[in-house]
Amino acid sequence: MGVIEHHVQENPNSPEFTSGVAVVDRIENGDDAKSDENNNTDDDKAATVEEVAGATTGAEAGKGDDQPVAVVVDQEELKQEIRDRLFEGAPAAEPVAFDKWKKWHVWGAILTTILVITTIIGLSVGLTKARKEDGEDDGSLPTLELIKKKGFVRCAIGWHDELEEDLCKAFAAAVLGNSSAYEVVKIGWGERWPILQNRSVDIVTLMSTLTMDREVHQADSGTGYSFSIPFFYDGAVFGGVPEYVDCADKRNAFFGKCKGVRVCITEGSSTYDVISDFLPDAIFRPSKYEDMIEGLKDSTCNVFVEGSFDVSEHRVRENNFTGDYKVGTNFFSKSPLSTVVREDDQQWADFVNWVIKAFFVAEQQNITDANAEEFMTTDLFGLEYKNMFINAIAAVGNYEQLYTKYFSESVPRGGLNLINNGSTALLYAPPFGTIQKKTVGVVNSTMIENIHERGVLHCGKIQGEVWSELGAAYCDALAASLFKENASKVEFIEISDDEEGLSMLDSGEIDVLSGGRVNLQDDVGGATEAYYGHTFSLPYFYKGNDEIALVTREDDPKWSDFVYWTVAATFYADEYKIKQDFYLDMPKVQVFGSHLEDMFQQAIKAVGNYREMHDAHVGADVDQDARNNQNLNPYTAQIHVPYYDPPKNMG
Repeated sequence: MGVIEHHVQENPNSPEFTSGVAVVDRIENGDDAKSDENNNTDDDKAATVEEVAGATTGAEAGKGDDQPVAVVVDQEELKQEIRDRLFEGAPAAEPVAFDKWKKWHVWGAILTTILVITTIIGLSVGLTKARKEDGEDDGSLPTLELIKKKGFVRCAIGWHDELEEDLCKAFAAAVLGNSSAYEVVKIGWGERWPILQNRSVDIVTLMSTLTMDREVHQADSGTGYSFSIPFFYDGAVFGGVPEYVDCADKRNAFFGKCKGVRVCITEGSSTYDVISDFLPDAIFRPSKYEDMIEGLKDSTCNVFVEGSFDVSEHRVRENNFTGDYKVGTNFFSKSPLSTVVREDDQQWADFVNWVIKAFFVAEQQNITDANAEEFMTTDLFGLEYKNMFINAIAAVGNYEQLYTKYFSESVPRGGLNLINNGSTALLYAPPFGTIQKKTVGVVNSTMIENIHERGVLHCGKIQGEVWSELGAAYCDALAASLFKENASKVEFIEISDDEEGLSMLDSGEIDVLSGGRVNLQDDVGGATEAYYGHTFSLPYFYKGNDEIALVTREDDPKWSDFVYWTVAATFYADEYKIKQDFYLDMPKVQVFGSHLEDMFQQAIKAVGNYREMHDAHVGADVDQDARNNQNLNPYTAQIHVPYYDPPKNMG
């Protein structure tokens, strides 16, 4: 197959800008991030749309005449070119009408798979060749250095390309001080992992659900990825002909008129795994969003399922559907949507994560693109990035501006996508994904291997705080997960404060620090010059301005993942009412290898779920902070603004 070249158009009025803005259109429209997710569901706990309402966001920095303009490649022309290359010399085949799709779905799936695989390979080869020809392809360079060398940020975007392109602008502004110094590669959902893994792009701004399997060991690419803090919380919801939407919302395709339910789900969507549990014989799988709308028009299906934005009536009417229409009231999955980077560059992951957080802070402080210079600065990534947050906000605005621009007409903001003011629950378990599928390949963690060989976990325990014993219980949970039932294989080292704990963590005297306070400086900059930064688990306790979490070094992402998801497991157990005595109800875990498949069960057996841990080691009478509860249906504000001291400098 020939090389697929990306197309670049440069503005003749800006000769000084040589990289331009490139857009590589996807060959075949893939599944949207919001419905392409492996998520956990509970038959008794479907959240309402109004409770989760929100969407990914973005805002557009104005482009003057002296700035490059993104040009989208003509999709049909590009598709035809690829087909010509793929099937040159092959006998012609009659096209299969969409209304005959079900009859021919087996052959269609085979041909689609071949086309998608070939497309991904071709796209990756083409981008890799382009990088090498441009002198960019140096795998030894950290991403920030690579971006500076080539002079632009390259982002992978998807269906909501305007939003995702604006996020790319923000990162370009943050790194290079120039919101026009970026390229975008337009892809389908399945292309995210290979294009990111082979360094063809610097970041995937196509909104993707944070799941355990993707963070630890994404099956198709055989590696894990780093996800930013969620930018938008969403889930799968039904839309379509009102009477059949009501049936689907009730999980009924078996009785009376509900026997006529016919559901469209985008080809390749893992939402299929969720919906097929209760609508097994009523599913059609067209290849793209537009085909689902066509399916509604010609009655191939009377209901379809996607994320809340794509199911919204505003979006459907934009695609010329004129029949009776209704959006369902329940969500059937969790989708905390994030940007994604490779896991082998934690500095870049930190950079991206804190730019996302800056959008939330800016909204709370009423700082917009118009007064962005009032925002705080930091030199923690280096003096050249001192104004990284100011530049990002100046380019695209704060979170509220982004949300209003792209989604307010379709999905009114509310529920999880509001900023938490400290008065409602904040504990939230991200979905696990397909963690029970046996892992192909090896998940390497030097830290886990060393702990096993040593036969004991070294846990630093900050003394004298109301959360100290709760943190120690989490170390018991880690030991039980690592050593199969033996929570006693942990040695506690008493520590006076965060600074001492981080120093011991950096020197290797402890494996994990309990009771650490989440903050930018300790995340990005190590306590010693010998080490760069740290990774925080999900916060498990809130008090005043403090977010309390387990802390690990950043040099072993898999160990950090192990710690993060062990904490998440206690939240999950609390959410689904799995108490200590019923630990076997926790799912098996294969992503770390079969020898650790009982990690969640052993953790809950040792310490119980979060509420049991909290009541045993803190006490409801001592802790009255509403944030230390699970954010459950009906969902409340989940976006948390981190606290900074001093407020004018995030470092």
